[in-house]
Amino acid sequence: MRLCATGSSEGTAAARTASDSSAEYGGSRGRPRREAEVQESSRRRPQGCIKTSARLKVASLNMRGHTTRTASGAEQCKWNLINQVMRDKKIAILALQETHLSSQRLVDVEETFGNLIRICSSPDPENGSGARGVAFALNQRLTKQMKYEWREIIPGRAMIIHLAWSECRTLSILNVYAPNVPRENEEFWRTLKAANMGSIDIALGDWNITYNSIDRLPSGRDDQEAGNALSDLLNGLELIDGWRKENPLARSFSYQQLATGSQSRIDRIYVNRSLARDASDWDTTEPGIPTDHRLISVKVADYQAPFVGKGRWAMPTHMLNDEVVIKAMKTEASTLTERLRNLSVRSPNLNAQTIFQDFKDRLSTCIRNRMKAKIPKSRKQVERLRDNVAELLRSKPMESEALEDWERRVGPEVALLQNRIMNAELKCFKFRREDIALRHRFQSETVSKYWIRSNTTPLAS
Repeated sequence: MRLCATGSSEGTAAARTASDSSAEYGGSRGRPRREAEVQESSRRRPQGCIKTSARLKVASLNMRGHTTRTASGAEQCKWNLINQVMRDKKIAILALQETHLSSQRLVDVEETFGNLIRICSSPDPENGSGARGVAFALNQRLTKQMKYEWREIIPGRAMIIHLAWSECRTLSILNVYAPNVPRENEEFWRTLKAANMGSIDIALGDWNITYNSIDRLPSGRDDQEAGNALSDLLNGLELIDGWRKENPLARSFSYQQLATGSQSRIDRIYVNRSLARDASDWDTTEPGIPTDHRLISVKVADYQAPFVGKGRWAMPTHMLNDEVVIKAMKTEASTLTERLRNLSVRSPNLNAQTIFQDFKDRLSTCIRNRMKAKIPKSRKQVERLRDNVAELLRSKPMESEALEDWERRVGPEVALLQNRIMNAELKCFKFRREDIALRHRFQSETVSKYWIRSNTTPLAS
């Protein structure tokens, strides 16, 4: 076991003191501060206080190596894609396996994305750039003010990170990439159990073993001894499979063997029993990155934090240029004006306020419907394919059909649909990258909001 360095991503903040001249801030020079201003300043957050989100998205992905080949045959670093995935999907903490991230590669990645993501890496000690490797990627947009420390448990295979989520709560996350060979897999779990890891809130990664026969297609059970060793570890740490607890009979797979089409749920997220009620929105999706694994995620909430409401719906600014929305605005505004002009007697149910509220509700409904209609065809296709997969996996064998025959019939169809989903997601991901590159080309050298944001360190959300 090797203890690694402590990382901190504290931000700095400028504070206005009581002795500052108010003229510098747009007021009259020498004007004494009102009592209300003094009371307001006393309610400001104390300096050094941790300001973090009360709800975090934690995810895991086997990225299958450091680089990939583009259509032209050139090598592309996958960390460019990892950064986009974390931004688009609002992932705060991403556990990665099979990173192949050597010390030199880590330096190169940090030089490129140092302001956007922080990386804690445990490479393989024998072949850092060609085998195994696990890492945590922290989204600076969401975790900037979180102090953290991490350590290796088994180099290249397992590591732990402890994050100061709030002033009174720390989140401990275990990232694992288990061996595929049954005897090595069994020894791996026994080694982890013998390690002094302390309390674990979340354990996630590529486990390379399944418990339940429905976690494989075709159905099957893995090595019994390795399964018992994993059970001992999970029971000792009081960890439970949250997704399976919420979906006891459902089928969902995170890995597809491209050669045979067989699928399994070897990528999983376990949460501590005490955290189970705070975990929700379990999801398994295509990452848009060339890999044979899917992205698994969960959202955890800190219910010790002050209650924060859902917020309010706001129309996306790009809808202001939509012809259908513009026409609807004019029509609804004309109707509003006409109704207000014809209003003669005011009543509790019919007055200027209720008419204006009705106008806003009608216009909001129109805009929402237009937004749904404008969903790209590729996105609609992906959703339709996912529905088809879910329908196939929910289906049951016919009366005279054995389970093995049903699996032989359904398995190839599911594999084909999953391949189509993966290819569609890769295409959508590529289009988004091209849009971002085009915007950067046009706006990166002009004084604009985009230029300012791209040249400043992101603040915590």
